[in-house]
Parts: sequence; structure tokens; C-alpha cells
Amino acid sequence: MSQHLCYRGHPSQYCRLNLHVPVLVIYFDGESDLRPDFRLSRLTVAHLIQLLRSPLDHGWGHDLEVLVFLFWMASATSYRVVSRAFAIPRSTVHDIIHRVTEKVLRLKNRLIFFPSADQLQTTGAGFERLAGSAAFARVVGSIDGCHIRIKPPSADAQCYFNRKLFHSIQLQAVCDHQCQFLDIFVGYPGSVHDARVLKNSPLYVKNYIHLKASKFLEMVGIPAHQNHSPSSPLTGSLSETLLRPDSTGTTPRPVP
Repeated sequence: MSQHLCYRGHPSQYCRLNLHVPVLVIYFDGESDLRPDFRLSRLTVAHLIQLLRSPLDHGWGHDLEVLVFLFWMASATSYRVVSRAFAIPRSTVHDIIHRVTEKVLRLKNRLIFFPSADQLQTTGAGFERLAGSAAFARVVGSIDGCHIRIKPPSADAQCYFNRKLFHSIQLQAVCDHQCQFLDIFVGYPGSVHDARVLKNSPLYVKNYIHLKASKFLEMVGIPAHQNHSPSSPLTGSLSETLLRPDSTGTTPRPVP
């Protein structure tokens, strides 16, 4: 990643970039598309680097750590591959990834949260524009789940074997009309039904949707009545209970 050593006035390992590393050349030329290697645009990468920067970060060391982290995330590969890509030891890759992960997690509550009551109308209007139907003006979030592939634990490995025939943990996410995350919930084994994941998530257990976004409950097929309780039965997968407008464009109906 870098060349030369610098101690008491002598050149240092962290003084000059090693521009023989292709991924660094692509980043520091200021023009190349970063999406093939980092799966994010240059503007987004720069914004993330700035968000994660602290007063203790100096020079380009912080930038490089974020790049290593993003490359590892984008490639879903081993530390060995990342080590070779950046010409740094595997132990350094390990330290960088854990350090940047902690920084990212500290941003969670700052960036991922449900809109206030005053913002719900704006969000609903956004869904209405996207759908081209007034029926979606009452929607404040779009929910879905995905399976994150894992190496199964030695105990209860079968619990993590999902219907797609690989081992995973589940991520449930809610986004607004601009694809910004409003809520995330992760950790349930892959074999668990998505409706059960929802019913046991803080989003449902704490009745958070009912308090701030009751129209979202109707979006996932849960009655949004004043007397609704998290203990009410919830059956059917999320894909089966999503609502879409009928032929008149005014009344939501279940997805067939």
C-alpha cells in the first residue's frame, strides 16, 4: 500500500503511496469509475469517507482504511484476497475491517430511523408518485428481507439452512421512496419464516409502526386499528400480504 520507512526524518512506510497497487491508482486518479471494485460511485465513497472521519484522522490513512473495508464488502472475499489487492498484511486487513465496521455501526442510529409524523406525508407522496396511484399515498415504507450467506455454526446448523438451499442469517429492511433505510433487523437463522422475523423484530414488538406509521401496517397486511396489539396473529409471508391498487387505482388489494 505504501513505500519506504520514515522515522526521525527518514522516509516512512506511511509517507508515500504505492501507486503500483491498481485499486489505489483507480481511486487517486480522481476520474475512474469506482463501482466495479467498490460497488459505490465516487461521490458516495467520498461522502462515506467524510462521514467516518474523526478529528484524530490525518492524511490519507483514513481514506485507505475505508477503501479496504469497501473492497472487502463489495467483493465478499477473504482477507487473503484483500491483502493481495492492497499489498498489505492479512493481520492489517483484519484490524482495518474491524475498526471501520465499528465506525459504521456508530452511525446507525444517526442515519437509519423512521420519519417523524410531520415527514410521513412527504414520504407517502413520494410513494404515490412512484406508483402513479393515489392508493399509495398512505404508504410510508417498503419492507423486504434477504438472506446473508454464512458458514454454518457447528451446533444447530440445520436451523440456518434456508429455502434457497444454503446457510444464512436474515436481514429485514424497510426503505422509503428514495431507497433510504428506515429500519433494519438482522440475525434470525435462515430457516425462520419471514413473517416470524417481522413479528419478533423491534419494529413490530415495540408497536413502533403503529405509533408512527400506521399506514405501513396496512402495506404489509397487518390491520392498522387503534386497538391493534403486537400479540395479534400474523400469518403469511410478506410477499403474500403486500398490497397493490386494484384496477380503479384507488383501493389496495392483496398481491395474488
